Amino acid sequence: MAERRSNSSSRKSQCVGKSERKKTLEQLDGENWGAPTIGSHLAVSCHKLRQKPIGEFSVENLRMMIGQKFSLEWLMPLALERLQVDPMVEGDNFEGDLLSSCLKAVKTDASFVPQLVAVCQKAYQYIDQTDDYTDPELVKLVCDFLREYA
Repeated sequence: MAERRSNSSSRKSQCVGKSERKKTLEQLDGENWGAPTIGSHLAVSCHKLRQKPIGEFSVENLRMMIGQKFSLEWLMPLALERLQVDPMVEGDNFEGDLLSSCLKAVKTDASFVPQLVAVCQKAYQYIDQTDDYTDPELVKLVCDFLREYA
């Protein structure tokens, strides 16, 4: 898989507009990665997602791309929209997997910390009040994040 991480500081922490949601990451980043050089499911999926309009990304699509730290300036605002509604929203892995990916990604890009503090506070309230199983790694990520930034 291409080792490309976007570091555009001019877009960080901004809303993604309607016209941008109709565009693909290839159009927004101005990069065409071509065919994947690795045949893994993850590499093939990430390359395909770069050709999908970002406004059509599912929770799982966001989780996968953010987990790889790709195009955070475009995808984190979309993920935060979903997380503000439901911090425990899940893709294909477990309840809260999108939040988990975002918290891991923010370690390399602190521009989204303020928005994630509010999401983590809401997630912590949910975790504290539920008897349902919550992934222990997610609980640790949320608690560590709140200790450091709240």
